[in-house]
Amino acid sequence: MAIEKFSTREQFLIFLVAATLILGGYSLFRFVPYNKKIGEQKAALVANQEKMKSPSILEEPVDDIEKLKNQITTLDKELVEANVAFEKAEKNLAPVESQIQIQEILVKISEAARAAGLEVVGNNQYVINKKDGSSLKPVKISKRLQKLARRAAKKSARAAGTYKVEVQKEVKLSEPKEGELTYKLVNNLKTPRPFQQYSFKGRYFDVLNFVNALQNFDRQVTVIKIDIFASNQTPMPGVPQPITATLILAL
Repeated sequence: MAIEKFSTREQFLIFLVAATLILGGYSLFRFVPYNKKIGEQKAALVANQEKMKSPSILEEPVDDIEKLKNQITTLDKELVEANVAFEKAEKNLAPVESQIQIQEILVKISEAARAAGLEVVGNNQYVINKKDGSSLKPVKISKRLQKLARRAAKKSARAAGTYKVEVQKEVKLSEPKEGELTYKLVNNLKTPRPFQQYSFKGRYFDVLNFVNALQNFDRQVTVIKIDIFASNQTPMPGVPQPITATLILAL
């Protein structure tokens, strides 16, 4: 068909009709998928509305029921064992209100250190603040036990060739961070535990023997922190390197 045979007005109408057909076909091509999707969403909405009108209770799963029961039984058993272990450990703790028993533990700790070959150069009250800013009342050592401790420390110092023992009455720190062991011992227990800081001079294996000796105490004594520093002194060939150890103990 020769377009030139038509008048200008007829050519314009032909182009208008062709453009309308093209645009209409393209719009129909795009509209059909969207219309289908909209219809599916409307159907899903209606189905959800119907379900909301008559809610149903989910049925009990039938898979691995016995396995779940066994797991629950095992967890219950572990919980009972954990409670028994906790009660046993709690009974091994020295009563904080009994100053005599606390003092006896402090004396035993010093004796165990000297028996392990360590020189006690520091024995200080270690005060940790609670989250409310308060702190546990420090342990008061009787004058008799203080005298015995000083005498034993002086004797140990003379045997080691040192005549001066560092003396500190109290080491006070800010409250520990949440999650740390010291935080739990101070804030999470009904009766917060008292702490004591000891400084020793000796050898590494002496410290190890001392820590092992603490496990044989009648009362629980827990090492919550230990710092070990090598001495500036150069030992003789074949002689172990002397060290200084600082331990924080929970009584």
